[in-house]
Amino acid sequence: MALPQNRISSVAALGGGGGGGGGGWTPATPGSAVVKAWYQFDLLSGSDTDPIATFADSSGNGNVPTTQTGTLRATLAAAHQNSKNTLRFTYTAGQFYQLPNILSGVSAASIYIVFKRLADPGGITDSGLFGFGTGGLPTHWPYSDGNIYDDFASNARKAVGNPTPSLASTYRIVGVHSAASDYGVYIDGTSFYSTGTNTVAPDSTPKLGTEDSLTGYMSGWIAEVIITNAKQSGSDREKFEGYLAHKWGLTANLDSGHPYKSTPP
Repeated sequence: MALPQNRISSVAALGGGGGGGGGGWTPATPGSAVVKAWYQFDLLSGSDTDPIATFADSSGNGNVPTTQTGTLRATLAAAHQNSKNTLRFTYTAGQFYQLPNILSGVSAASIYIVFKRLADPGGITDSGLFGFGTGGLPTHWPYSDGNIYDDFASNARKAVGNPTPSLASTYRIVGVHSAASDYGVYIDGTSFYSTGTNTVAPDSTPKLGTEDSLTGYMSGWIAEVIITNAKQSGSDREKFEGYLAHKWGLTANLDSGHPYKSTPP
């Protein structure tokens, strides 16, 4: 029997056999939103540097990437963060994954992603991360000028700004939402960018490890990705951040005023 869209299996709900945030809340219960896709790379099995052809969707929606071939497969980074596996992308090989049409028909969307870049800033070829928008210009996390440019589920690329601290110094928890006349970026639980100018327009062929135009690829590591069909309320967004921070050993990144700095949600 198919699982409801906002429920996942008991093993996945624990963040991989009990490796989740440690509290009672998980992304399986995100309030009124639906978790459309959930990629937990700590669940990958194998040895360090093993190529990964595809990976599971813990949301129960079956949004599994197309199987990648040859050198285009990213590789397993064994116990790379908080003794957990992550996924290593090498930009010179053009490694990425083609995702299904995850955000078809949505009126708003959010993405939560835990990642670390090899270098900050990047350039044209090594600054990709994900491609979910239709802005028509390459997106960068960040570009050679140090600035992030992004269009997650939007019809226009935003000049997000130059993040401090570096996206390469440690893994970061990034949240982006796209709603009608509302676009925002959070880094480690702190608002970094917002604008009231936005039209929701997700790409029907989203990608992970590169951006929509396939000119820039990820150079670094991705630990986890969660995609929903809504802009979360502030309290719900903080639960995602707290869950990911405790799971991945990143609580030091959170501001002292974050409600889940010390205790997971």
